[in-house]
Amino acid sequence: RGKAGLSNLGNTCFMNSALQCLSHSSLLTEYFLSDKYLTDINTDNPIGMGGELATEYANLTGALWRDGALTVTPRKFKSSLARFAPQFSGYSQQDAQELLAFLLDGLHEDLNRVKKKPYVEERDSHGRTDADIADESWEAHTARNNSCIVDTFQGQYRSTLVCPTCGNKSVKFDPFMYLSIPLPTSRERMIKVTLVTYGEHVSAVTYGLKVPKTGDIATLTLALCEIADIDTMYERIVMLEVYNHRI
Repeated sequence: RGKAGLSNLGNTCFMNSALQCLSHSSLLTEYFLSDKYLTDINTDNPIGMGGELATEYANLTGALWRDGALTVTPRKFKSSLARFAPQFSGYSQQDAQELLAFLLDGLHEDLNRVKKKPYVEERDSHGRTDADIADESWEAHTARNNSCIVDTFQGQYRSTLVCPTCGNKSVKFDPFMYLSIPLPTSRERMIKVTLVTYGEHVSAVTYGLKVPKTGDIATLTLALCEIADIDTMYERIVMLEVYNHRI
């Protein structure tokens, strides 16, 4: 169970990849498969989707996790999504992160257990401990936002503001649903070099060399000499590239 694929409705791989990620978020999937969501659907939320988005997502989750399911066509879910977010109508490629953000927000509002949101006044930190400020901030947040999405995906990040004149420090804890994290980029690359030696016997050995992306031929030669134990005082190296059977 859970290994079913999603049919591509044109160029909807951006949607399918986001849905598969959510489908394999075990806490969320168990919540929908157990029908717990039925008691949480908030049809009166003015910024929700009347429970329609949550219902269609629950139907899709059930189809993906039913016994023997191989392929599911998410056409009905996509139609419901496009009705509330016209930018996802049609079958052209869109941004997966944008869809995921809208879907999580939409599910949260459809499943928000708070029927009447109270007014919550934000207090200054006034030198209190981080734990106290964090607890107070989370209480204020969940007084207005209480759903399975909050329980599963939301957290808090700490921000500090210091006045450059008086040195007064203000600490805040703000809720987040998703964090954009930069992917580390490698400053090195692998290059395969075949070392052909001539003498009594001809041999060819291929090495994988890790060199800087901004390196030059001298850098490549030095790396080869180190790994192959070549002394350039006594041996001559000629570097060449073979491309399309030509040197």
